[in-house]
Amino acid sequence: MKGSRLNVFRRMPLRLVNDCWQHLNQPAKAILPVIMVHINRHSREAFLSVNTIARESGYNRLASVREGIKDLMKHGLISRELRNGNKGKFYAYKLEGKSLYKRGSSYLPIYQASITDLTWALLTPSEKALYIVLGVKGTINDPDKSEDTHSRGSLKPTLYTKLSGISKQSYYNAIWTLEQKELIEVNECNEYEISIF
Repeated sequence: MKGSRLNVFRRMPLRLVNDCWQHLNQPAKAILPVIMVHINRHSREAFLSVNTIARESGYNRLASVREGIKDLMKHGLISRELRNGNKGKFYAYKLEGKSLYKRGSSYLPIYQASITDLTWALLTPSEKALYIVLGVKGTINDPDKSEDTHSRGSLKPTLYTKLSGISKQSYYNAIWTLEQKELIEVNECNEYEISIF
């Protein structure tokens, strides 16, 4: 399983987290990685139904999904275009602006299998928001290597609370639950490692 997760990933850029992650609503934070991993490398588009986005982001209410998509478009992170196909109309999504990775900059690898196997969907909104921040702000290993850890860093509650857009209480709860789910490991010096999931 680990090998397949290492094979297919997309890059969550550092500048996205530094500049606008905190301003996105909860559904938008859950939906952006879903769209990212489905982007076709050749067409640079993702063809997803609202139901697929709902299932893989962990949102059952389609109204919440639509709200998240609108927020991503409002912040200039995605665009979508209505198209006609053999089976009817569908949307084509594209990454835009700060959600596009620029070569040579820092990023967090988002593994397609983590999204499609619904691991991502089962995280709480605070866990999703914070996991991305922890991953991007840490020192990132090469995702092509077979290491179990791809990001390390020191916990910075004030900064990471601000960047993730969650409360201090949600921050501490998310750290604890991410540790219980074995997605991060925190040592006695408040240094963390993020595990591949």
